Order: sequence, then structure tokens, then C-alpha cells
Amino acid sequence: MNYPQSLVSSVLREMEERTRRRQQLLERRVEEVCRRSEDIAAIQRQLEESAPRAIRRALESGEDPEQVMRAAARDHAKLIEQRAALLEGAGFTRDYLTLEPDCPACRDTGYCGLQLCRCVQRRCAALLAEQLSPLLGPDSGDFDHFSLAVYDDVPDPRTGVSPRRAAELNFDVCVDFARHFGRHRQNLLLHGPSGLGKTFLSSSIARAVAAQGFEVQYDTASHVVSAFERAKFEGEEEARLRTARYLGADLMILDDLGAEMTTAFTISALYDLINDRLLAGKSTVVSTNLSPSDLAGRYSPAIASRLTGSYTGLPFFGRDIRQKKRG
Repeated sequence: MNYPQSLVSSVLREMEERTRRRQQLLERRVEEVCRRSEDIAAIQRQLEESAPRAIRRALESGEDPEQVMRAAARDHAKLIEQRAALLEGAGFTRDYLTLEPDCPACRDTGYCGLQLCRCVQRRCAALLAEQLSPLLGPDSGDFDHFSLAVYDDVPDPRTGVSPRRAAELNFDVCVDFARHFGRHRQNLLLHGPSGLGKTFLSSSIARAVAAQGFEVQYDTASHVVSAFERAKFEGEEEARLRTARYLGADLMILDDLGAEMTTAFTISALYDLINDRLLAGKSTVVSTNLSPSDLAGRYSPAIASRLTGSYTGLPFFGRDIRQKKRG
């Protein structure tokens, strides 16, 4: 999994903090138990001294270190069993002084060998999904809830393809794009009238890719242009950081292209975003109500040529499925 290092570091710090709190709890419990039972206090001292004593013996006696440590482990286990019986007799649970780590695989170190533990990967994926959620609008969804039944099954007289068949093909491409993200370079252009599922599918891609541990940025074209504008003309730090994320994310999803005001700066900012990500080999998904011919008329030839030449076009057509659902 390709998790941002800053995110991994944050998760590891979380684990260190949980370990620290668990150790503090254990120390309080030891103090509590030892105050109530001298016998348990004596065994606790033996347990705390057993490992250092075994190491000294192995170093000073000349005996086989492996045999010494195996013998020490057996003695340690006997002391643990004696302590458990005493704890039970004193009204505590047998494991009252045994606090297990949250993850038995890595024992809360975050690593299994040289690899990140699955517990860290799961936490990173959850955090990425949390970061993404506020960016997704009310029409956001996931692939499992995409329905072809809402599309008309009557073929278009010009193409011979029905809206349902087109949506099915688009769905398959989007699922494949998300499932194999990171293995190959690809960009998608979802285009067609509003209300046909473009935002639903683009947000489904965002969720699926983020769940795999990739950094995803999802925003509307108007918000993106606004951030570039504030970063350039006002020097706003948050806007500068946001544009850096737009440019550097593993996947950038640019929603509702064409709804922003078209100015010379807008065209310049969009060109920088689209071109820089192409040059960096980073994938981008663009959703727009504009047709490919509309793109050429609204934006510069440089933008239009990149969107039509370097992106896989997914056409959407038919009746507005939101109106159809309401009807």
C-alpha cells in the first residue's frame, strides 16, 4: 500500500500513545495489588528481575545463552502462573496484571519484520476515508449502490446504444480504474448532461482508491481555481497547501468542470493542474457537463487536446435519472 509518510507517522504516534497509556494503567494496577498483598509484591519483584538476571548469567557464566534464556522463560512462566493464582485469591482477575497489546501480530510496534503491520494499514485507510468524506457532496456514493435499472434501455437512434448500456460500460471502466489503481497510468473524462451519475461514479472511485491507501483529492473546478487564485494573488498559506495537494495527490478528481467562471486565470490554473499531473504521471478524473466539442470552445486548445487526447472519455446520455427517480 502506498500511504503518505506523514499519515503513517501519525498512526505510529497514536500507537505509541496507546502503549504509553496502557503502561501507565499497568503501573497503577501493580501498585494497587502490591499494597494489598505482600506475596504478590514478592513475585512481582522476581518477575521484574528475572530477565536482567538471566542475561547477566548468560554473559558471566559461560553457559549456552540459548539454554539459559529457555530456562529463564520456563521460570518466568511459573511465576506468572503463581501470580495469577494469588490474584484470583485476592479478588482480582487472573490476568489483571497482564495487559495485552491491541495488535497481537506486531504487538503495537506497527511493523511485522520490515513491513507495516496490517493494523497500521487499516488505520491509514480509515483516516484517508475520513479525510475524503467532507469533500464529497450529497450525491456521493459507492460502486455497490450503483443501479443500472434507472437508465433507459431504449437505444439512441444516432448511436444504436442505449443509456443503460453506455452506463454499464462506463461503470465497468470506473470499477477497473479503481481496482487496478497504481498499477497503470490512466485518466478518465466523464462527460454528458447533469443527473446521469457522473458525480456518483467519480465519488465511488474516490472512496475505492482511498480505501486502498492512496491519497485522493476531490473538489469542484470552481473551488480548485479559487484556491490557485488565493495562493497566487493573496499568498494565502492554506490555499498554497491545498494547491500542492491537488498537484501531488495520487489521484485528483476534478468535479463539475465548466461550472466555474471562465477567465484567463481560470484557463491558466486549469492548464497547470492538468498538464503538471500528466507530466508527473499522476492520474486525474474529470467530470463535466460539457461535451468534448464544448471543451474546445470554452478552454484553450492546449487544455482541450489534453482532455480529449490523454484521457479515456466516458460519455453519459439519456434522461436525468434524478428526475426519473422522483417521477
